[in-house]
Amino acid sequence: MIALLLVACDGQEYLVGASEPVRVHGGVFHEGALPVDDAAITPLVLNAGSVGAIITAGQASMPYSGLATPDSYSVAVAFPTLGTGFWVVPVDGPDVTQENALLFDVTADFTTEAPYGLQTLSFVAIDGEGAPGPRYDTTVCILPEVATHNLAYCDPNTTPQNAVISLSWDTDVDLDLIVVAPNGKLVSSKMPSTAL
Repeated sequence: MIALLLVACDGQEYLVGASEPVRVHGGVFHEGALPVDDAAITPLVLNAGSVGAIITAGQASMPYSGLATPDSYSVAVAFPTLGTGFWVVPVDGPDVTQENALLFDVTADFTTEAPYGLQTLSFVAIDGEGAPGPRYDTTVCILPEVATHNLAYCDPNTTPQNAVISLSWDTDVDLDLIVVAPNGKLVSSKMPSTAL
């Protein structure tokens, strides 16, 4: 569940963090710039990553995991140059195989507010006194829901494909798609190339 706070102001109600380009399940949203102290040696995010770096705008429930130094209390997450604030999640228990560094998990939704192309997603460890450490940056490639330019949004040297087949459903389906290419070749998940 995404932590969104309902706030009343002059009779208006709105969801805090709802319009952010990234939303974090179970995270607490804070307005303002991502807290960073580049001169700090600790607390420190040691690593953070996900199963992939290519994300579709509007993609939900993207898991990230990482390690932070043992003096970390929580981890802040945000696109540092996008949105109006950042999300904070608590750290978990120690990983005894990694010198008791603390584990953390983040499940992120990337909204349609996230611009296409290469974006930086940053993680910052925060200690028990609220002092931040330096940023740990990861790079994500955000593509439109309908693939129109292959990876050219993230790498201008990538030549866009000649044709795009894009399908979507509003319910879960088990589907095997087979396409007959202009050269007569059948293309499927088992034979993904049009080469003869």
